[in-house]
Amino acid sequence: MPNYLRPGSDGALPANGPDWSKGLVYTARPAIPSPMIEGHEYRIKCAFKRRIMESRDFTGYEELYARVTRLAEVRVSQLRCAEESPSVHSWIVSQGWMCTEALYNFAAAFLTTAVISTDSVHHMPKGEEPPTSADLLKPSKNPREAALRSDNPPADEIYNEFDFRDPSTPISDPIILSYGERVENCAGIDFQPFVKSAEELARTYSDFLCNESPASSSAFELIGREWYSVTRPDLAVVHVYLSGNPI
Repeated sequence: MPNYLRPGSDGALPANGPDWSKGLVYTARPAIPSPMIEGHEYRIKCAFKRRIMESRDFTGYEELYARVTRLAEVRVSQLRCAEESPSVHSWIVSQGWMCTEALYNFAAAFLTTAVISTDSVHHMPKGEEPPTSADLLKPSKNPREAALRSDNPPADEIYNEFDFRDPSTPISDPIILSYGERVENCAGIDFQPFVKSAEELARTYSDFLCNESPASSSAFELIGREWYSVTRPDLAVVHVYLSGNPI
């Protein structure tokens, strides 16, 4: 039985540390409660960044935007209300898509969704309209301003998915899921509930990856875990390593 009262690890961990080629980084401050607090607005930010061969004249934003939309929809579908009568309502707070050029070329899309549990549907914000297919053939207008707007106020949960693999050799094993949740103080953390939450998210992400790839024949297998804390801000961190069909 692992000792969750101190940093530790088990299973098959990468020999040279985490491979940040493909995976998902999740951060919460803390996680959205389920059931939700009625009338309280929560925000979920989903982003996906993929390495591409050439950023010039890139037109494939529709696939990226669809992916962050599905990721947000999966999370919203998991939320529950405290009572039978209120229901979960959601709307788009901010969205954007663009290419970036640093050491490599990347295409990215992001989406911030607000959710609330309430019966007062007549007073719900309209939110932004989803883009059309024509909109997604070119970068969105003012994506950096949209990104700043999506962080004010900060999201309650952030899902940063990434695929930094070389497009010519798209193989990465294992895939990493990095889970980080705010804590009041790093001293005396019981990591067990955070490890459990990370494993639940890893199973959800495994299902998500399989749904994204019809060619995938089976779910990913959890092969290793490690848990520790960091400061500034104080976070309980869990890395879960998944092995299986490359997607």
